[in-house]
Amino acid sequence: MMLLRQGRPVTTVSLGEELELRWTFSSNPSKQKDSKGHNKLGKTVLRRSTQYGFFVENCTAERLDGLAPEPPPLPLVTKGCPDARIREQLMRDPISKTFDGFNTSVKVFRFDGSRRVRIKCSVNICVEQCKPVVCPFGEDVDDTKLSYGRRKRRQTIGELAELVEKYDKVRNEVLRKKVVSGFQQVGARISRKWDTIQQSTITGSYTIMDGAIEPSSNGRPSEGGNDENELLPPASKDRYLASSSTSSTCGEGVNNQALIKSSSICLQRTVFIALLVAVAFLTTVQTFHLLQLFARSVQRKTRGRRERTIVHSTTNDSSLPTLPQLLLIVAIIEPIFTLLIPH
Repeated sequence: MMLLRQGRPVTTVSLGEELELRWTFSSNPSKQKDSKGHNKLGKTVLRRSTQYGFFVENCTAERLDGLAPEPPPLPLVTKGCPDARIREQLMRDPISKTFDGFNTSVKVFRFDGSRRVRIKCSVNICVEQCKPVVCPFGEDVDDTKLSYGRRKRRQTIGELAELVEKYDKVRNEVLRKKVVSGFQQVGARISRKWDTIQQSTITGSYTIMDGAIEPSSNGRPSEGGNDENELLPPASKDRYLASSSTSSTCGEGVNNQALIKSSSICLQRTVFIALLVAVAFLTTVQTFHLLQLFARSVQRKTRGRRERTIVHSTTNDSSLPTLPQLLLIVAIIEPIFTLLIPH
């Protein structure tokens, strides 16, 4: 089971686009195994012959990941026909026969609260061929279409392939020998046309990348959008979307919560420039004042007469800072410049 765009399997899809959903049954069984020796789901396909057929009976979609509450599964195919709840919206065509299996069209959708959707389908194996069903389409009751859409325990496609091989061996043995009555009864029972031999459940999932998703409690599927999405083929490992980091900028639409968490201050460009100009002006004034004080101190020391020096010192000591005081002022102002002027 896979999704295709213009006949090519895709791993990236867009929310709301209509794609082909295909079930493929090869002419030769392929049993590829992973590193642990297990059959790969989706890689093992059923051998198609005139002795048996296939029928897609039920398909459901369910949300993967996301927060509680978990929405109920959404039926896509019910008894071989597109479910009435999604007919004409998500699945407009019945299940049709192809040269190597079946296909239909489906519109990519998602559930609120998650970007990941899993589709599960039940496939029947029948003697010679499976009986198609007539599905209603459109508002007219008489508007129907033929679809090739009974149930026992669930198995993997690999187990079904082995089951079909065993069925072939038993049936051929019964037809060849026709000695043991028990085998004859089994052969007569399973040789009826349209009888269902077994049923299996196959799954596939896809992940949608359409920006931020707001959690919702209704769990309803939604559609629309133009961003890219990813379809995970069967038996592939679950892939998770890597969260992308966003940077906050100054101006309209600033995320206040993000600024609070990052403990940063966001200022408008004009305000920042005004602050820089004010700091530069105050720095210039203070520097000029310090230079004046230093010049006066040097001039006072070079004067020749002691009495005038003493009188001048007594009148100006209260207003002029000493050298340690100047050093203290510089030590206080320097950290302020370091904080205000960006590097």
